[in-house]
Amino acid sequence: MNEAWHFQRTIAQPFEVQGKGLHSGEETRVKVFPGKVSQGIVFRVYSSCGETVIPASLQWLSPFPRSTSLMREGVELKTVEHFLAACYLMGIDNLEVLVWGNELPAGDTSSRIWVEKFGRAGIIVQDARSPFFEIRRFLQVGDGQNYILAFPAQKMQVFYFLDAVEHSRFAQFVTFSEEDPFLELAASRTFAFHFELPYLKASGLGKGAQDWAIIFDAQGCPSLPLRSPGEPALHKVLDFLGDLFLLQVRIRGCFFAVRSGHSLNREMAKLLSEEMAANSEYSSYCLH
Repeated sequence: MNEAWHFQRTIAQPFEVQGKGLHSGEETRVKVFPGKVSQGIVFRVYSSCGETVIPASLQWLSPFPRSTSLMREGVELKTVEHFLAACYLMGIDNLEVLVWGNELPAGDTSSRIWVEKFGRAGIIVQDARSPFFEIRRFLQVGDGQNYILAFPAQKMQVFYFLDAVEHSRFAQFVTFSEEDPFLELAASRTFAFHFELPYLKASGLGKGAQDWAIIFDAQGCPSLPLRSPGEPALHKVLDFLGDLFLLQVRIRGCFFAVRSGHSLNREMAKLLSEEMAANSEYSSYCLH
């Protein structure tokens, strides 16, 4: 990891993005501005209630299905994980994000739109250390079929296994380390298995993803050409990084995940939060 990444970072100039939300399919608009030292990622959502400030923090987590959403004072902002994953991958700690709508633009359902925008805006290093937490002991969430294990390590590593159990002839295993190139990971798109479609339709989910999301049939064949052989499993890693960034610190530890999704990601994040609260040897942002 570049030594500069040990210091907080933000963007050099603002940018704007418009597009449909992944689940709602509704048009939404976002303006992203540089953030102050140690403020973290802060969303300012404009709705009929006026302006609602929602820090990207576990404190404001909302249990919306199939994505990661935040809620404060009755105002919800959906599908923040791909944006937060891009922040993690680009080493960005502090941003002011203005949102007109209840969901972030989906782009192509990966993090690529945000990584590209951050790159064009430029990154500046700020005069403060970036907070981190190092895992000290074995942690586990989930059951015998779907789970996440965490181990002590000197850097962030993720090992991910994905299959469709008995529903499809499909299995993948991918790895990611904070030292690896991340453009392939950032470009991994949202996907679903064929047997999940009735639930998604009945739940009104994925309305903005028809052109980009990948559907795997019973033989494990994708509806669209894959950008990389492990794209579906990589997208699970992308979601995991975005969900964990709600801890407002960078994690040093090794994770082994099997068939996990947002629900287990949240459980692991909450468990790590408890570990952080019990350990005073880390620094964190003070958000209100």
